Amino acid sequence: MGSAFAESPTAPPEQPAVAPPVKGRVFLTTVKPADGSVAKVYRVGDRHVEADVLAGGTRLDTLVGKGGKGGKGGKGGEGGKPAYGQNHGLHVALRPDGTVTSWIEGCGRG
Repeated sequence: MGSAFAESPTAPPEQPAVAPPVKGRVFLTTVKPADGSVAKVYRVGDRHVEADVLAGGTRLDTLVGKGGKGGKGGKGGEGGKPAYGQNHGLHVALRPDGTVTSWIEGCGRG
């Protein structure tokens, strides 16, 4: 008496697809903050993004968003919280997913 499974070929279990780690800064998008400057957003690693905020070709700031699920909140975007920067009334927030929000002080968020 044989087993019903004895003649079945054994296939290795499927492995979930894993994206290779990101090496260096990979450009994601360009965003125009509320004052008309430019924010260039880059993916640097898993749950790590950066945005260079530029005005007239001059870099005003680089925001760094790190973190995500299960982390602790804090400065610099850890734990999924946005990283913030400001310059002469312009406020810019960078979330770890790469989205950028900006507003001008006294004008509300946009």
